[in-house]
Amino acid sequence: VPALVALERRSRASVLANIVAAARLRDAVILLAEVDALYDDRGELASDHRDALASIPGVVIATTSGRGHVELHRPQLSITMPRMELVDRDRAWTFALQHHGGQPTDAAELAGRYVIGPGAIAEVVGEAQRYAAAAGTPLDRDALEASVGRRLTVRLGTYGTVVHRKALFSELVLPDDVVDTLHDMVAMVRERTKILEQWGYQRHLGISRGVSGLFSGEPGTGKTMAASVVASELGLELVRIDLSAVVSKYVGETEKNLGKIFDEAQDAHAMLLFDEADSLFGKRTELKSAQDRFANLEVNYILQRMETFDGVSVLTTNAEAAIDPALQRRLNFRIRFPEPEPDEREQLWRRLLPPQAGLHEALDFAALADKFDMTGGYIKNAVVRAAVIAARAGRALTADDLWAGAHHEYVEMGKVMPQLAR
Repeated sequence: VPALVALERRSRASVLANIVAAARLRDAVILLAEVDALYDDRGELASDHRDALASIPGVVIATTSGRGHVELHRPQLSITMPRMELVDRDRAWTFALQHHGGQPTDAAELAGRYVIGPGAIAEVVGEAQRYAAAAGTPLDRDALEASVGRRLTVRLGTYGTVVHRKALFSELVLPDDVVDTLHDMVAMVRERTKILEQWGYQRHLGISRGVSGLFSGEPGTGKTMAASVVASELGLELVRIDLSAVVSKYVGETEKNLGKIFDEAQDAHAMLLFDEADSLFGKRTELKSAQDRFANLEVNYILQRMETFDGVSVLTTNAEAAIDPALQRRLNFRIRFPEPEPDEREQLWRRLLPPQAGLHEALDFAALADKFDMTGGYIKNAVVRAAVIAARAGRALTADDLWAGAHHEYVEMGKVMPQLAR
């Protein structure tokens, strides 16, 4: 009902009033599913809606997936539905899969991965079965995960964009200890149901289901790429948050925007990536002005939401020391990405140059790596610059183009290289 009323711009009152009248004629109970749609952006209920709700005799049932209190302007009893425990989710998946001809053996893993209720589970399996039947394919794990993805759509609007390019562990050129820590992060997400619920860590230590990490290092060292690897391994959508759209000069707006991001990401089972996070997650300051007080309130709110967020979030920064120490303590992983050594730079040159270039046998990658002390991001720029040079000249890519591209990138980095001699 509320969604229908929200779509009707010219006669909202008449739509809701007609629905109320129809319910009274049938002596029916009105169910306002997702009642949030009746409220405006400020969280206020229009007077015509309030009058219509007040005129309803008897019982009215309203549901909301929001985290805040919903005021219906009538005597009301608020009931918070508890989150389903693992054993109950397992039972719901098993029943739904058996009912629709799926494999009950998938129930345990699906129950551990998706924290959703029995109604959502039934809808997911039913939709997956219909899609599979239409395509003439079996109701397997891929069909179920695709159905979950369609249902749990990311609705972050202008606050974030989905990163479609997902990298793999085999593409990373990083020290072994960094790669091992990334594997630990993936394992913590995959095994958190066992660790937190079966082994009792959640109840005993008060640890939340959320997994968070701070990736720090110089520009181009692979922080964002590593985040995409983690998302790829976990089968999650990676959403890069636009902090310029999140931060607002108006009091309370930044917290509101952050609340929407965390709520939508949790519902969509998306992984959040806060690039250049020091601009938002900086240290709290001494109270010298009202602006300082409100800035500290934002950091405090972030700390609280990070603790209650059940998903995966990654913060990247070029200045680890600028991140609030209280936030760093609450993060599960703090990974430092070092600048590449010469042998790692050589691997980066080899991997970033497309095989179609046909230069891998003729090019001295070791000499390039030794001459130009650059991180992977800058090496990527140099490879692209070389292609631009060759395309502008109307010929195939040559080794000299790569040297020229590296030289231009090196100079633009602010480093001195008086000559291009090899």
